[in-house]
Amino acid sequence: MDDIDAAVAQLLAKGVRMIDQAPRNGAHGCRVAFILPAETGGVLMELSQQG
Repeated sequence: MDDIDAAVAQLLAKGVRMIDQAPRNGAHGCRVAFILPAETGGVLMELSQQG
């Protein structure tokens, strides 16, 4: 995605529970954030932005 910070902020504003309250450094220089699986029917969803 182009703006992971904005995406996480929008999800939190809508009450979506996140594992990460702010994006963190991930593999290969990407920034990542995860949505709590309870919010997605048991599926761990990752938001990712290229570094």
